[in-house]
Amino acid sequence: MKLSGTITYLSPESSGTSTNGNNWRKIEAVLTYNTSNAAHPNAVLFTVMNDRIDQMRLEVGKGYEVSLDFDVREYNGRRFLSATAWAAKPLGV
Repeated sequence: MKLSGTITYLSPESSGTSTNGNNWRKIEAVLTYNTSNAAHPNAVLFTVMNDRIDQMRLEVGKGYEVSLDFDVREYNGRRFLSATAWAAKPLGV
């Protein structure tokens, strides 16, 4: 799914090593994509992993078209939704 909007939050980068020994890096970002109702704008929180962090070079306050994959997981009878970005194109370029 592609959404266009403005990055309104970027988390500090976190990193670690997986149980199988692979290094990983992660940031979280918020894309605000519908501001027609200023009191309740629509936004999505998504994750960017590893080398895609350097490729996308996201900046707060700038517009992007972000390509997202959504995933639902079950844990202890509850469902959780996650969004991961795999591409981002600056708007107006």
